[in-house]
Amino acid sequence: MAAAITAWLRRNIAYNRVIDPPPSGREPVEWLLFDYKTGFCNYFASAEVILLRSLGVPARVAAGYASGQFLEDSGTYEVRAGDAHAWVEVFFPGFGWVEFEPTPEQPALIRPDAVQAGSEAEGGGEAGAGGAAGALPEERFNQEFSPGQEPGAAGGPTEDDLAANRRQPLAWIAAGVAGLLGVIGVWVLADPYFQAILASFVAGRLRRNSSSSPRLQQAVRLASATPAAQAYVRWNLWLARLRFRLVPAMTPFERAEAFAQAMPEGGLAAWTIVEAYAAERFGGRSVDPAAVRAAWRELYPRFWLAWAGRWLAALRDPRRRMASRHKDTPRPRP
Repeated sequence: MAAAITAWLRRNIAYNRVIDPPPSGREPVEWLLFDYKTGFCNYFASAEVILLRSLGVPARVAAGYASGQFLEDSGTYEVRAGDAHAWVEVFFPGFGWVEFEPTPEQPALIRPDAVQAGSEAEGGGEAGAGGAAGALPEERFNQEFSPGQEPGAAGGPTEDDLAANRRQPLAWIAAGVAGLLGVIGVWVLADPYFQAILASFVAGRLRRNSSSSPRLQQAVRLASATPAAQAYVRWNLWLARLRFRLVPAMTPFERAEAFAQAMPEGGLAAWTIVEAYAAERFGGRSVDPAAVRAAWRELYPRFWLAWAGRWLAALRDPRRRMASRHKDTPRPRP
């Protein structure tokens, strides 16, 4: 789907660095696609991201620089301000964010491991970061995107690791489960994060031939997640419990904006968690775990009170409880 949209833009929209401004009152991407059909990289990237998100595909605009001009005498590239560029990144489960190049002025990317030659020959072979020709590094496709994964680190536990865990003595398993239930039973009832961890613990050890469910594997990985990733996942689980209407294509910042509008008193704490997660996951930067934990300590009681309030209201009025199952928080505009 992403390759088809990329190829269509490269074939049907002309490139020009100098264009007329969009007419007053017109949406720029709509004007580009249906009327003007000429633009530069910002327009191409924005158009593809909007088209992909309209289909429910997670996509984002990335900005940086193209490869510039190669200098043979020094063996280096000279990158100038005029080489500033924008391109598209699309999320593929199991692979991560993959670059696509819709701007025809930039060379198309050749993916050597592609199985279907047609997806490359259509001219939409997508350029890497900055739009330079060449294949994406193999390690990008081995990267597994999951909350809690350290930047640049490998994915979650291997099948051998999970198999080794399942071979642990059943007596130890029973004692461990009983101890956990006795110590954190109240937290299990209150916090969906602990529910996910406990479910993965029990399922992974009591099912000799358990399926490799992505949700179970994700829950196992969360046990060793960083504080920022743990807080971000907990926050998203509570959004689901409180029936915020979210879609996978929404970015962390879009989720934070929607949450701040619906629950302003917790907006600042939510932004602290989201910005820390984004800096760690996408920027490879270290974050202050104390600030993240403090933000979560501020949010958690608010979530609990909101959840308890919903159920108390439902107990007073059973009809309201039935209606709440079909009522979602208003969905923000992308």
